[in-house]
Amino acid sequence: MKVQIIKIIAFIVLSIAALVVWINMDDKLPMTEIPEQVQVAASDVLAQITLMDQHGSPYTLANLKGKPHVINFIFTRCHSNCTLQEMKILTSQTKEFGDRVAFLSISVDPEYDTPEVLLNYTKKTEATDSRWSFVTGKFENIKSLVIQGFKSEFIHPLDKESTHSPDLAVIEIRHSENFVLLDRNARIRLFQTIKDDVSRQRMIESLRILINEIE
Repeated sequence: MKVQIIKIIAFIVLSIAALVVWINMDDKLPMTEIPEQVQVAASDVLAQITLMDQHGSPYTLANLKGKPHVINFIFTRCHSNCTLQEMKILTSQTKEFGDRVAFLSISVDPEYDTPEVLLNYTKKTEATDSRWSFVTGKFENIKSLVIQGFKSEFIHPLDKESTHSPDLAVIEIRHSENFVLLDRNARIRLFQTIKDDVSRQRMIESLRILINEIE
């Protein structure tokens, strides 16, 4: 029993040490290599379209340039809002960065999620950080942005002939749970799921590195 306890303690100590070392890797962004054509894919699509934010204002590529952005995918009729909750935690834990970073949630149900619906949703879910925008747009533009721009999953009943009821159709909407990190030039620098403190800390430290690239 004592040997097992010692092994467990040793494992915990080593894990913490590894995490501390990783967190202090501020000389480069800890990420997998992303091909150049993928890095610029989202900005290439955004350069050709205009979205609308929750206040009804145009949202274009220019809005994404100048500072790092964390992006996720949502829709307001979803019965599970795990990525929304993770984004809320992320915004609350990055107050130290101030306006040097921003956050963007893209609706994958644009026909339903009008700017007014998105605004009401932000109030209902208390997703009201001033650095956080929610955007919608024409269906084909959103589809192109998610699939071609962010190389992410996008499944929606409007993509095919569907005889399902509206409730069942909502269930069929599927999207990636990855968060996407963009640098100040709107280049994709990181794809990552956020499900716990460790993965969240990785995103926060990656943001810090991108901020340092500017400063």
